[in-house]
Amino acid sequence: IKQGRIKAGSYLLLGPLASGEFKKVKAASIQTHYYPLEEANAGLIVGIAVKGVKHEEVKRGMILCDPSIQPKAVKSFEAEVLVLTHPTRIASGYEPVLHFFTASQSAKLECLDRKYLKAGESGKVRFTFKYYPCFVREGDKFVFREGKTKGIGTVTKIIR
Repeated sequence: IKQGRIKAGSYLLLGPLASGEFKKVKAASIQTHYYPLEEANAGLIVGIAVKGVKHEEVKRGMILCDPSIQPKAVKSFEAEVLVLTHPTRIASGYEPVLHFFTASQSAKLECLDRKYLKAGESGKVRFTFKYYPCFVREGDKFVFREGKTKGIGTVTKIIR
């Protein structure tokens, strides 16, 4: 649990689904290391049995959250990035894999404040997820990579 608290029997939102929607589900039970819990707080590693969704609909990188958060699926965002290693230069059209918490997906990069980036340089870019939207918020940190190329970034603006 990254933040907040969850109680067994509470209703939550699961998503984003491939369509970008969030689905209402029920946290039927909670456990940690095969020990049942009535509630769990941030910092615990737990298993949550959910009702109201098919097993095949659940994908790596999805979130469970309180409906009051009103989560939005994000297809495109701006970020400040730092290229740690790259043999040549990175320009618009580059497609690395982005890693946010447990989510990972290819995204297309567009340079916003310069033509290209080289190792050791930072800049402002726009990323657009290639396959489906993800849950991303301003201030989130991420890693991007392709082969041996690696970089880090911080989300500065949500585009949608």
